[in-house]
Amino acid sequence: MDVRILSAADVSALLPMAKTIEAMRDAFAQLANNRVHVPLRTITEFDSPELKIFYKPCYSPETDNAGIKLLTQTKGGGSAPTIQGVNILIDAKTGCFLAITDGTYLTALRTGATSGLATDLLARKDAKTAAIFGAGAQGRTQLEAVCTIRDIKRAYIFDIDKNVVKNYIAEMQPRLDGTLLLHGTDLNLLREADVICTATGATKPLFSRNDIKDGVHINAVGSYNPHMQEIDGQIMKDSNVYVDQRSACLSETGDFIKPIKEGLFDEKHIVAELGELITGRSQGRQSEHAITLFKSVGIAVQDLVATHAVYQNALSQNKGMIVKI
Repeated sequence: MDVRILSAADVSALLPMAKTIEAMRDAFAQLANNRVHVPLRTITEFDSPELKIFYKPCYSPETDNAGIKLLTQTKGGGSAPTIQGVNILIDAKTGCFLAITDGTYLTALRTGATSGLATDLLARKDAKTAAIFGAGAQGRTQLEAVCTIRDIKRAYIFDIDKNVVKNYIAEMQPRLDGTLLLHGTDLNLLREADVICTATGATKPLFSRNDIKDGVHINAVGSYNPHMQEIDGQIMKDSNVYVDQRSACLSETGDFIKPIKEGLFDEKHIVAELGELITGRSQGRQSEHAITLFKSVGIAVQDLVATHAVYQNALSQNKGMIVKI
């Protein structure tokens, strides 16, 4: 069996951000139209070492492909990323493995692209200023995606590590011509932000309702388990809330679980899934003054569609390394 191996560099070259955003538009349309099978992910935790393994399968009858993403997560240390993974693409008819791609960068890429899609659908058209919480890999693709969709002139980067912010700005500034990147040192700066992206491991809210202005759009992608929380419950209550998938968000993230337990709102507070916006079953921003919030925990259809797009481009351009297994 011949399997095509595609590195992070291959993925970056074969699937630029603008095309990834369009791939995510297709992914969520498939989900909304029940054209894809996405079981809830499985997370295995171990007492020692501090390791989590994520198993995320998906099947698309539309392309006759299945996919599995395997991720590991640790607290990090040294030069190793805290999240590492691989994506496996399978021919659903034959069961043959078609490709194994880097999953670390691809996860950040498709997550950023999904926030870009949500920004396109929900943020004000005149958005000029962004704020990014978390200067890691996810924070990089969040900013890239938002700048792809809106004409962002200024972005504030918030992170507890000043050196990480310094490196982030040095890397990203040359890639974002026309966008001034600044270290966010004061939450008062959030009053300027038209788009806020949170991509952290926070267990308590990063900012309060009084820190943000009416009309802002928020992409919250960091909290993926009940103990994590990036967004203040009052912000959630005051926002028009959209999600990648209702069942996943309600069962997995503290951004919903904690305020619902506190009685601030219930599951009916969710306006729509992203796919329902794409297919026209629900409407997006209704007012220039409304706060819109997109909450994502990440679902396997994103990985499958992105991996399939990378594989198809690799075939047409003869990229990657062929390995016989």
